Amino acid sequence: MKGTSDFLSGIAAVSASNVWAVGNDRTGLDPYGPYFTFIEHWNGSAWRVIKSPSPGSENNGLAAAAHVPATSRVWAVGFKQTNNIYQTLAEFYC
Repeated sequence: MKGTSDFLSGIAAVSASNVWAVGNDRTGLDPYGPYFTFIEHWNGSAWRVIKSPSPGSENNGLAAAAHVPATSRVWAVGFKQTNNIYQTLAEFYC
């Protein structure tokens, strides 16, 4: 994990060699943020950090991941925060 405070809060397994984990990443010294989306992918032999968008100007986070049956697609859902307003955030990965 890359930040000073990372945590994973959701996981979706498409197969033994296609697993996605999502959560938050915080860099810097402020314990309250900013937070960024954080995604890792397991390819059967190693975890790799995947670049993901963090569109909120204050905080962003992913809380859950879900595999779409009969496909290799995964959705991740969470939040973005701008001007103290929270909105739903959904991200799609293949």
